[in-house]
Amino acid sequence: METLATHGARAITTRDLSKNPSKALRDATAQPLIVMRHQRPIACLVSIEQWAELMSRLKDSELSSSVAQIEMQIRRLDLEAPAHFPPDFPALVVGETYGK
Repeated sequence: METLATHGARAITTRDLSKNPSKALRDATAQPLIVMRHQRPIACLVSIEQWAELMSRLKDSELSSSVAQIEMQIRRLDLEAPAHFPPDFPALVVGETYGK
């Protein structure tokens, strides 16, 4: 197996994976394994802990992206402008029951 510089992963060929899948699974607990076929990556084998960490980071990233989009939309709104309501819009008066 050769070491890949990217993300500390190691490469394993499909032939080596087929010969000794148990060893590949043990090795994947220490670092990701990139499964190669014809010198091209086709899959990645990671431990469940690494998978959970990746999913957590992805969710955090998606949440950050969503918050950033909302903040941009809020900045675009002119919060200083008065709201325009139609003349027949019912006013809320504190202490009164609506509909009386």
